[in-house]
Amino acid sequence: MRAKQELLSQDYKNMKEDLEQSDNYKKDMKHSIEKLTNNLAESEERIRMLVKELKDQEEKLRKKEKKIYEYKYKISDLQKAKHVLSFRTAEMRSGI
Repeated sequence: MRAKQELLSQDYKNMKEDLEQSDNYKKDMKHSIEKLTNNLAESEERIRMLVKELKDQEEKLRKKEKKIYEYKYKISDLQKAKHVLSFRTAEMRSGI
């Protein structure tokens, strides 16, 4: 009877230790999950900021490309006007 009681007592101690280990493991896992959740939130915010920055840079680039196109068009017009004026100047000189 006493041996049975000692075995039951030992089993109870083992189960109690297992339960404590399990509780500690759960706490550690909760802590790890909280850390990972925080890291995830920080990463998501960083991604949002980088995407916004990328969109801003793309918009600036589009505006600059538009200006470049407008300047090229103006240069083309000025070159045409230059040729016309050169031709007229040459005609006037030959007429003098």
